Amino acid sequence: MSTDQKDLNIPCFIEIFSINDFARLVCALERIPLPVLKFKVNGEFILATQIDLFHNTPILYFVKIKEEGNFIMYKQKNGKETVEMSNSTKDRMGIYTPIISLKKIPEIFEDGYKSENIKRQKYLLMMAEDLSNLCKLALYKVLHGEEPLPLFSFTNNDVPLVGTFTRMDDADDIPIFFYTNLKKKPEHGFVKYSSSIPEKTGFTDNTEDHGYLYGKIIRLCEKHPLVEI
Repeated sequence: MSTDQKDLNIPCFIEIFSINDFARLVCALERIPLPVLKFKVNGEFILATQIDLFHNTPILYFVKIKEEGNFIMYKQKNGKETVEMSNSTKDRMGIYTPIISLKKIPEIFEDGYKSENIKRQKYLLMMAEDLSNLCKLALYKVLHGEEPLPLFSFTNNDVPLVGTFTRMDDADDIPIFFYTNLKKKPEHGFVKYSSSIPEKTGFTDNTEDHGYLYGKIIRLCEKHPLVEI
């Protein structure tokens, strides 16, 4: 076993609210959709994707499933999302990401999924002044041809919030959770932002209005386990 494998911490599994939120995470606004792993643990099939490696802890977001397929098909048009488990990629209007079915996973991954009381390091926190300022951070790379950062939505001490995980630069080894509190939980799948009219920043299901940058909202089932506010 390599030194890196020996130093790997037990992975952290974070449950996403719905299959639509999961498909939005891995497909929407991505130049290349994120690959998805499927495996059985605790008698349940789950889909999972790794988003980050935080202090040698793999961070995986997952959703429980009952349907099966070889691909997730995602389509968003006129404010309506369509998500299907598919065995082919025949719909040319859809975005597809492959589902890699695993027969066996490392024991350390099973431990991470089954264990809820593991003591873990927490992300550093920075609170943005408002949603508009949070969007500046999450979406500015779109202007340079890169994907926006996903915005995760959950409730902390009965206060709804939305936030994103990032590093100040690519060489920085200290990830930070930037967030802002909300008056109510987001009811839409995306956020829109325009530098010329920042006061119009808000949540939406339509990503086709010109003049805006768009980010995706991903709802979590519970409070993020690595965020302590």
